[in-house]
Amino acid sequence: MEPKILTSLSPFVFLASQAGSDAPYRDRLGPLLAGHFQLRTVGEKAWADMDETNSPAEFRGRLRLEYQADCIVVVVLIGEETWRMRAVDWEISAALRVIPNEPHKGLLGLLLPTHPDFGKPSYDFSRIPPRLYENVVAGYAVLGDWSDDPELVRDLILEAKSRAAGELPVNTFPHFTADCVGQRWRRTGPTS
Repeated sequence: MEPKILTSLSPFVFLASQAGSDAPYRDRLGPLLAGHFQLRTVGEKAWADMDETNSPAEFRGRLRLEYQADCIVVVVLIGEETWRMRAVDWEISAALRVIPNEPHKGLLGLLLPTHPDFGKPSYDFSRIPPRLYENVVAGYAVLGDWSDDPELVRDLILEAKSRAAGELPVNTFPHFTADCVGQRWRRTGPTS
């Protein structure tokens, strides 16, 4: 099971996103960062294969080892429904695991134009993935708006990597066991 590589130069950045509505932005990010970062993501077939053969903890361990090990930052594309997705929660969680003698991975959330808070001076915390939100509050993660300006996106990635060098990640939110339902999340989980 080989990781899907979207561009050809290093260093690696892992991309977490919802399939479907976030796909056009996922497809645009590779060319936007070409020559500076190599994108890595887990394909839907790989997700299905790992999901069927591993416990949740083993699954997250495999995500970290097979797809994120050499990545410097995890970029989360945040559309309107991304906060609900178990896959995104687990990809963030795997990256935030503290492993002795291994540098922490930076964490960057990009609000997409499809997100209700895109371009606004503030955001509704319950509309971004909770594990990402807790790290934004802790000063570990960076949150910004999607941009077609490659320099701006590269600067955000480098800021996320820089923050990871000086802080410990927060990885205490309960893991999603399925995609969430309801209108928002709270510390104990999603609610309607």
